[in-house]
This record gives sequence, structure tokens and C-alpha cells, in this order.
Amino acid sequence: DYSYADAVRGYEDFLRTDKKTDPVERKEALEKLAYSYRRLQDTRNAERVYGALVDNFTDADSRNYLYYAQALASNGKYRESQRMYSKYAESQSADLRGRKFTVTYMDMNRFYKDSAMYRVEYLPVNSRQADFSPMYYKGGLGFVSARAETGVLKRDFNWNQTPFLDLYFAADTSALKGIKEVYRSSTASLGGATSREGNSAALPDANAEEELPLPTTKAEKFSRTLNTKYHEGPASFFKDFSKVVFTRNNYNSGKARKSNDGINKLKLFIADQKGKDWGNVKELPFNNNDFSCGHPALSPDDSKLYFVSDMPGGYGGTDVYVVEYNGGQWGTPVNLGKEINTEGNEMFPFIDGNGNLYFASDGHEGLGGLDIFYAELKDGIAYKGVQNLGAPVNSEKDDFGLITDKDRGTGYFSSNRVKGVS
Repeated sequence: DYSYADAVRGYEDFLRTDKKTDPVERKEALEKLAYSYRRLQDTRNAERVYGALVDNFTDADSRNYLYYAQALASNGKYRESQRMYSKYAESQSADLRGRKFTVTYMDMNRFYKDSAMYRVEYLPVNSRQADFSPMYYKGGLGFVSARAETGVLKRDFNWNQTPFLDLYFAADTSALKGIKEVYRSSTASLGGATSREGNSAALPDANAEEELPLPTTKAEKFSRTLNTKYHEGPASFFKDFSKVVFTRNNYNSGKARKSNDGINKLKLFIADQKGKDWGNVKELPFNNNDFSCGHPALSPDDSKLYFVSDMPGGYGGTDVYVVEYNGGQWGTPVNLGKEINTEGNEMFPFIDGNGNLYFASDGHEGLGGLDIFYAELKDGIAYKGVQNLGAPVNSEKDDFGLITDKDRGTGYFSSNRVKGVS
């Protein structure tokens, strides 16, 4: 049921109380417990359980070496991660990540060579839940948040038992001055993060240990009509702000739809600005009940929409696609190809003022989790390959959802590095 928080409790209880369990059942429980921690983004517990799994079962599935390597990297243990990537490479030959990361983690210096070029500051708009995917809107900043709902009725997402995601808006970016003090609460026992959630990044050298009062800048729900009882996620606006393309669970006009295997996937929708709110919500024609489409990013002239999907025929988990938009008509989505997409997950694209691409990936070599990458596009091709932005924009945790000016002089991004709020 994708209730990973509940699954963790069940598997931990089983493994604690059934010490003499059949080895086959114990192995299955460890695999599913480790995978549940992985989906909750609890990398420390994922590392612990994957370690027990590969240490005690020599016939472990090759993917367990991959997931163990990824958890180790997300915890900053690159030498140990390198060994697991090497084992993954030895256990199979189809997925190139094993070989690529084994070589990459021999020398980490390239990820830090430009670290003095950027100053990363934590934003006061963050809450104790996930806040991510910033987007420019009329002098303000839109973003996605799972901050607690108000009112009598409170709905939680089964995945990690946090509120559903909605679109929020801070009206004045000049009020979003970076906070040089970092506020950190105690770590939740289950990690407390939906897949790829986070806060805006903290300063890399901050070391505040105690929980302090949290300075905040007021943010409000972006729209009464776009936000529903389901997830609303990343969005992208037309250059005149007359239209918005946004991500939502497969729900519109009061009806929710599921895939053939009973899952409510993500879809892309478009809406028109009507007065002070939004209306005429329609789903895009290439959506499908059986796969997800999301994370939209419009080109500067509104002629192309970049987005993410796990549709059949891709290279890995989720890939970046592009589709033409002309006179209100949508073309056929095209995969951006193997220069951009890998056996892992590519997501959260953004197109800058020069028409070049930023995106997050855990399949290209990086510092751990999702890293942010840059690619110059020519005729839709990343003709110079992709560039990891390096520290301090990237860290061992998930870093994603970057937006910036065309000169990359200033911008915003999201991260679940531990020096955020939660």
C-alpha cells in the first residue's frame, strides 16, 4: 500500500521478536525493511540494514549492493561506497553506474574545485515539513510544501505520514534574505521525508546543534482552485504568467483515477489565470493513467515543455522529456537521450534564460543522492555533455529543483541536507 512508515515498524518488530526465523524469511524481511527505509530517505537506517543484508547473505540481489552504495554515499562514506559500487559492477554488467562511481570515488577533488564561487544560505520561508521546487512568479517565489494543514480536517499521506503537498507562495523575494544561523531539530526516527523532499540548503560550515526559535517569512497557499486534497507538485509559468503547467495526482473535476495496478499516478495539468485565481484546468494530452508525468519546465519562449516521466521506453527510473507547444497544441514527447538520461533517476528540470538545462540526477556521478547538473543544449542535444555543479550547491544528500538567472549569479534550490530544519 506504499505505507512505508508502517512497513518499517512491522519489519523491525518481526526481526526483533523472531530471532530463529527461517533464513529465507529473514532475508526477505531485511530486503523489504532496507527498501522501506530507502523510500523514506532515511539513509542511516538504510545503510544499517543493507549492511546487515550483504554481510549475512552471500546470494544478495545485485541491486542491494547498489542501494547500499547509494546509502553510504549519502552518509558521506565514499570509500565504503566505492567498494559496494565495485561489487555491484562485478555482479552485473548492464548498469554502468557501478563502474562509473567506482572510478569517480577514487578522487573527489573535482566536486570541490569551485566551492568558493557560491555562498549558500538557508531561507526563512521553510517549515518543519518538506519545502522544495522553488519557482519564480511575479516578483515572488512559489514552492511546494507539506507544511501542516490547518482546520478540523487533517489528511496525511500514507507513504510517510506527513501532510499532502500543496503549492505555496511568498510574495516578496526581497524578504527572503538568507539566514546565516542554522536551525536543526532532532532527527526523526523514520527520517520523515517523502521521496526527494527537502528544505532550501543551509550554509555548509554551520554547526548549530540545538533547536532554536525558527525565523519565518510568511507564505500562503498559492491557489484555492489548484490545490486539492491530493498532491500538487512542481509548476512552471508561461512568460506572461497567464498560464501555469503543474503536477498533480491523477485527479481532476472531482474524480480520481488509478493505473491498472491500482496506483494513483502523477499527471501534468494546465490552467489559465482568471482574475485573482486560476481556472479552466485541463490535463495534457500525453498523460496516461499507467505512468507518471511531472516536474514541468517551460522554455523562455514557451515553445517547449520539459518534464519528467517513467513512461515505457526510457533509460532508467525517470527520464527527462521535451514536447513542442505551438498555438495551444501539444506535440509528441521526445526523450532527451542518453547524454542526459541514465539508468537512475533524472528529475526536476529547469531551463534558464539562455535555453540551457539544469536537472537533478542520481545516475550521473555526484556527491550522493540527487545532485544538480547543467547541460548546454544545441538543437535539443547536450553537445558538451553534462556538468556537475559541485559543492556547496551539491552535497552528499539530495540537492534538486534549482532555478537561476541566465548567468547563474543568484538563484534558489532545495536540499534535504541535515543542516535544514528537519
